[in-house]
Amino acid sequence: MLYADLIRHRALRRRRIAARARGVLLAMALIGFGIAFGSGLKLPLPAALLHHAAAPAQHLVQGPASHVRDGDTIEVRGIPIRIGNLDCAERDTDAGREATWRMVELVQHGPLLCRLAGRGSMDREIGTCALPDGHDIGEILIAEGTCKRWSG
Repeated sequence: MLYADLIRHRALRRRRIAARARGVLLAMALIGFGIAFGSGLKLPLPAALLHHAAAPAQHLVQGPASHVRDGDTIEVRGIPIRIGNLDCAERDTDAGREATWRMVELVQHGPLLCRLAGRGSMDREIGTCALPDGHDIGEILIAEGTCKRWSG
């Protein structure tokens, strides 16, 4: 009977230690999440929660355009974005100046929602941007005849 009591005691002790370990791990996880979310750390959201995320490789940037470089390149939140579906004339031409002017006019309507494709062109990210009403900036410039559709 003494041996059976010893075995039972060891089994109970193992269960208590395992329960304590689970409690400690849960507490550490809660503290970690509290620190991460309380410090303003931006954790990535699952793609299913993002309204416009079409692919996991894409990133969203939202905000006002801080600078228009030319007809097909703008900056949003300090990120230079080349509008991927546009082929605008160079800035030092009349058509290029017109495209730049029209881009300035379009982006003044409020914050943009830009989808970055996850690849770059020179110092720029490639992506598309939409106005607050949901219209794609590139599609507007193409429809107006200000720029051509990029075919490359």
